[in-house]
This record gives sequence, C-alpha cells and structure tokens, in this order.
Amino acid sequence: MVVNRSVSLRRRVAVWLLPSLLVLLLINAVLSYLGALAAVNRAYDRSLTASIQSIAEQVHSLEGTISVNVPYSAFEVFDEGMQERIFYAVLGPNGSLVTGYDDLVPPDGLVDDGPLRIFDSQYRGEGVRVGAIKKRLYDPALEGGDAATIVFAETTESRVTLARELFFDSLRRQLLLVVLGAVVLVFVMTSAFRPLLELREAIRRRDEEDLTPIVADGAPSEVRPLIDAINHHTER
Repeated sequence: MVVNRSVSLRRRVAVWLLPSLLVLLLINAVLSYLGALAAVNRAYDRSLTASIQSIAEQVHSLEGTISVNVPYSAFEVFDEGMQERIFYAVLGPNGSLVTGYDDLVPPDGLVDDGPLRIFDSQYRGEGVRVGAIKKRLYDPALEGGDAATIVFAETTESRVTLARELFFDSLRRQLLLVVLGAVVLVFVMTSAFRPLLELREAIRRRDEEDLTPIVADGAPSEVRPLIDAINHHTER
C-alpha cells in the first residue's frame, strides 16, 4: 500500500491499520461460521446416530426373511418445530429394499458391524446429512451375506439456520469490539500526537526574533531529536 508522504500521521496510521483490521475480521468471520457449523453438526449428529441405532435394533432375520419394525422413537428425537425432512432405507444383503425409500443409496465400503458413517450428500436435489451402518443378522439362510444396511438422511435447513444464528451473534460481538477498538485507537492517537501539536503551538507563539532554544521538558523521546535539530539550526 502506497501512502502519500504529505498525508498526516493520523491518516497514515488509519490507512494501514483499518484495512488490516477488516481483513482479520473477515478471516475470523469465516472461521467463526465454520466453527459454528461444526458445533451444530456435532449436536445434530447425536440425534441422527440415535435414530439409526433405534432402527438397527429392530432389524431381524429368520429363515432368510428380514423383518423390521421402524420405531416411532427414530423420529421422535427430532423436535416438532424443526424444518427437516427425513428419509430412511433398510436394505438386505443383496441390496434389495426391505423398507423405506428405494432411491436412498448407501455409501460404498461399509463394514459389517462396523462404525457408523456420517457424511454430507445430495438427495433429490437437496443437501442432506446421511448416516449409514451395517448390522450382521447371523442368519445363514440369507442370500448374498448376512448383514442389513440401514441408511438415514435428514435435510439440513435447521442445521444451517442455527449455524447462521450463532455466526451472526458472534459477528455482532466482533463488530462491537472493532468499533470499541476504533474509539480507543482515536483516543490513543490523539494522546500520542498531542506533544507534536503542543510543539507546533509553542513555535507559533514565539516572537520572530526569539532564537532561544526550545525547551524539551516533557517531550517524548521520539520528538526530542526534532527539537534538538531545531535548536541546533537556530543557534547557527
């Protein structure tokens, strides 16, 4: 950034400092939103996990026939006021649909009785948060394996809304701090430059023929070389 040499010191400080503060505010705002979204996902993923596990507990197989009684509790964990739409599917070992939505596809690489996998995806043109797990059924009569796949997805409106609320709440506090910082900066700059203003007024009030040295008492150390140079010049 190029600053005109004739620009005042106050303006120079403002030109350098304020854009830097705005850049830092922007970076912090992005990090704040990502942090808010991550925190919201952690909270909502607990409900998603509970829903999948409650469905998985009701999946059984006997003599090659898989049965599942999807419990109401799988959907009860979501608040009534939430805007989410929920989709689920229970698939047999060969990928055939047992119950749920036939176009809800599980991810690749799931392991029988392995850990629950949660990820972001797209379903019917909408962003969704998906959880998937494989449960072993221990039924030798099943064809294609002995594990059922449970997939549960929810739209993300509530997550995004809550993350935005947290973000804007944090942003308001940050903007307030920036405003307070600017007020403090103006006060500090005024105090810091006061000795220069006092020196200017002292020189203005002197008689044109008054060549006595300027008294440097009380002047900041940064200003003393200037006073010494002026005194040296008037002594010649």
